[in-house]
Amino acid sequence: MNKLLNLFFFFAVESTHKQNSKL
Repeated sequence: MNKLLNLFFFFAVESTHKQNSKL
């Protein structure tokens, strides 16, 4: 798997978790 794509996916998940925490 592409490391860059994997890293982007990780950041996307992190952003989602942060937004859920604010709510």
